[in-house]
Amino acid sequence: MPTPATVTYTKDTETIQVETKVDVVVLPKVTPTGVTVLKDSTNLENVVKEKAKEAAKAIATDKIPTGVTVSIKEVKAGTLPGTTTIGDQTPAKVVVEYKDANNNVVETREVEVPVTVIGSTVNKIVKFEDDELTDEEVKAAVTQGTNGTKGEPLLTANITAEPGTKEVAIPVTYNNGELSERVVVPVVVLPTATGEVEVPKGSTVDKVKEVTKAKATEVATSAEFKAKLPEGSKDVVVGEITEEVLAKNHCRKRNEQRNC
Repeated sequence: MPTPATVTYTKDTETIQVETKVDVVVLPKVTPTGVTVLKDSTNLENVVKEKAKEAAKAIATDKIPTGVTVSIKEVKAGTLPGTTTIGDQTPAKVVVEYKDANNNVVETREVEVPVTVIGSTVNKIVKFEDDELTDEEVKAAVTQGTNGTKGEPLLTANITAEPGTKEVAIPVTYNNGELSERVVVPVVVLPTATGEVEVPKGSTVDKVKEVTKAKATEVATSAEFKAKLPEGSKDVVVGEITEEVLAKNHCRKRNEQRNC
């Protein structure tokens, strides 16, 4: 593009200005849209570079001067953000090269590529032996990232049959399935303390509570019971024995739950 310019020449004490024209080449700007990646992704550099390449290819041909090519050289070292934190990150930078018809680099520019990290957060589920664990409970333990869709949990049968720390996987997808993460929900299955007590007929409720708590404490502090506790669990402390608890266990003993 010919552009008017004034050139000034100085000789001794004389200054001469000459009107002329200078060819100015206007180079198109590469403007990448942002990239979205999953938490803890390890391929961010490739994703950023590919997004920048898309932006370079999308430039209209009539915007590119004759003989000039636009390419992405690299992702600038030290500009890639981490992917361990969910949310908007510091943008990455890519180096754009402009070359003439002789493949000479005539200009370089750094452009930013916005980066967003998405992912789900998980809550632990705690159950007792033989308790039922439903798909809905597993889904409720997962909070998906922005615009995420939870799939069906891969729940195995009898997961609460034995004490211990178990896992249930559930898929979460984003951007119409473009991104997918495998979310793992920890399930802690606690052992049930069981035992029987005998009390004399006519014993007061307080006496029954006292004997029952003593038996429960004996079971909960036994080596056999402690061996069933999941790794990292603290010792079990027996709380107050309420009349509601006594009634419930009485019904279970007599297998008359439906009347309780």
